[in-house]
Amino acid sequence: HEMSQITIMEDVWDVELTATFVTSHNYTRVALQFPDDLLPQSPAVAKLLQNRLGPSFQVFVLADTAYNPLAVDEVAAQHMNASCVVHYGP
Repeated sequence: HEMSQITIMEDVWDVELTATFVTSHNYTRVALQFPDDLLPQSPAVAKLLQNRLGPSFQVFVLADTAYNPLAVDEVAAQHMNASCVVHYGP
């Protein structure tokens, strides 16, 4: 069977695992943070996660350029009133 592009993206980005993490902790405002080189893929990942979680959740991307791509941008997350930050990349 040929895997669909959506299924491949869900696997690559661990959408199911992320959704389980979010729901098991009762987080409702989910910030996604990507290093600059992965930002072009962030809207698709956010949409996949939003679709998986449903309308009771808000998923958004923190798209500020990070000084250190390994660090979580806690300030931007706080400004967006995020319940949690999911950090992608290295």
